[in-house]
Amino acid sequence: MIDLRYALRTLAKNPGFTIVAVLTLALGIGANTAIFSVVNGVLLRPLPYPDSRQLVQIRPMSTADSSSAMAPADFLELQRDNHTLQALAGYRDDALTIASAQSGPVRVQGTLVTSDFFEVFAMPAA
Repeated sequence: MIDLRYALRTLAKNPGFTIVAVLTLALGIGANTAIFSVVNGVLLRPLPYPDSRQLVQIRPMSTADSSSAMAPADFLELQRDNHTLQALAGYRDDALTIASAQSGPVRVQGTLVTSDFFEVFAMPAA
C-alpha cells in the first residue's frame, strides 16, 4: 500500500512523464490487441468450411518461380489418376478483361475455377 501511494505521488509530480507512460501503455495494448486479432483470424481460427483440416493445396515445385501454377493438362491428369483424395478442384488467379457497352473494357484481377470448385468445399467428410 505504501508503494502504491509513493508511485501515485511520483506520477503526480511529473505530469509529462505520466502522460508519456500512459500513452505508451495505451499504444502497446492497442497494438497487441490488433496483432492478436489478425493472428487469431488468419492462423488460429479454422477455415469456414466443413472439415477444413482435410483440405490440402497441391502445387508444383519450382525453384525458378515460387508462384508457378500447375498446367491445366497436369491438373486433369492428376484428377484422372487420383485414388487418394476424395475430390480435386482447381483454381488460377488471372488478370481478366470485362467489357460493357457503356464503359468499355476494364482490366480486373480474378480467379478462374473448375466447375466443381464450390462443391468440393461444401463436400461432407467421407
